[in-house]
Amino acid sequence: MIETPLTDPIHCPIDGTRLGENEHQCSACGEDLSALVHLRRLPQQMYVEGVRQAQAGQLDAAAESLAAALRLVPDLDSAQVVLGKVYAQQGRYDDAIATWQRVLARDPDNPKAHAGILAAEARRRATQARARRRQTWTGLLAAAGVIVVLLGGFGLSQAWQAMQDGGTPTPQAYTTPPPQPSATPVLPTPQPPTATAEAVPSPTVQPAATATESTPTFDIE
Repeated sequence: MIETPLTDPIHCPIDGTRLGENEHQCSACGEDLSALVHLRRLPQQMYVEGVRQAQAGQLDAAAESLAAALRLVPDLDSAQVVLGKVYAQQGRYDDAIATWQRVLARDPDNPKAHAGILAAEARRRATQARARRRQTWTGLLAAAGVIVVLLGGFGLSQAWQAMQDGGTPTPQAYTTPPPQPSATPVLPTPQPPTATAEAVPSPTVQPAATATESTPTFDIE
């Protein structure tokens, strides 16, 4: 299992001489090994870039960088763990769980993979529950809208009475006749002046704190 490519030393393919961290040329045979060094260190570079992008909230770019690193080094578990967190932040819980399960297949005791799977499963259940509640309320609102439309041309009391009588109400206008004007105009009775009460400011009610559901997070370390 390779945790990070930079910890895996690079040796000259000609004579086996080990290169230093910043060396690109074999000190024994003088062979230029720049291409080999770049190829061997590319997965780590892609991994570091993916972590940076994830921390900056660039989740799509981070997923691409981490996947590129894993195409070069499939058992780079550090990249697998971070990629699982990126998938979870995107709401791709199935992909996140599958990614962490690949880590556990090689390292059954990996604590980050275990914690990630538990958190993703909890977040997935919460998301599914919210979707079911939303679907239920959408159905209830749609049914209420149909009832309002059907009763739109009826007086509610008349329609209810008609249904209780065993009949089917038919659309008609249940209107009240307009009031007839009085023959003798009615003058308003003068009222004695009353003292104006001083306006008392109403107490300001602070809004109650909204309880938030405790959900697991997937912080990119």
